[in-house]
Amino acid sequence: MEIPDYWLPRPEFRLSPELEGELEAVLASVPEGDWLPEDLSVPKWVFLNWLAESKDLLLHGSVDSDITAFEPRLPNAADDDEFSQQTAVFASSDGIWPMFYAILDRTRGPMRMLNSALRFELPNGTLSDTHYFFSISDHALAKKPWREGVVYVLPREGFVQQPPYRVQAWTVHDPHWASLKPVKPRAKLRVRPEDFPFLAQVRAHDDETLVRRFTTDPRGFPWLG
Repeated sequence: MEIPDYWLPRPEFRLSPELEGELEAVLASVPEGDWLPEDLSVPKWVFLNWLAESKDLLLHGSVDSDITAFEPRLPNAADDDEFSQQTAVFASSDGIWPMFYAILDRTRGPMRMLNSALRFELPNGTLSDTHYFFSISDHALAKKPWREGVVYVLPREGFVQQPPYRVQAWTVHDPHWASLKPVKPRAKLRVRPEDFPFLAQVRAHDDETLVRRFTTDPRGFPWLG
């Protein structure tokens, strides 16, 4: 069973030992809670993935650049799973997914947003690489609702990862984590639309069609018909 082609695979990028050493030096040079430098020797999404996968850190995207502590809160999203409806601080162990939240300007008017980053359980018992899906309301995408934002780097201590669940015929693993306690960021990185590797692949959907398909099949993400 093949992963449907509307799921976007993570771009390939391999870090040499020399590059990893440079990234180690960058992280070590930044005081607690301060800005990470933008003149990195790798794309920002690569650096963020390295932080999550190699340094036991988590990431949170926001348009707010002045957050000094994250407090647990009830999310605004319409997710119907119990994990996503907690009063919590949410973060990701993937470097690309939170960039979408950082660069999307939701102040430009009402819009519906569909997005996900998942690893699929394969028939041989292994997990796929991370795959992504991004879609917003067609009327919003036409206005190019992109802006500068921030990805916050958070300590992983105290967070719990969302358990595996089903998406259509697949069992999937979600890089979605939650903490029931306040969290202070370790650092933050400014990101811009051009830093997001899937900007040209963000899809558009009709809100009325989406609601109708969701009502018919609540577990049919991403409801493409």
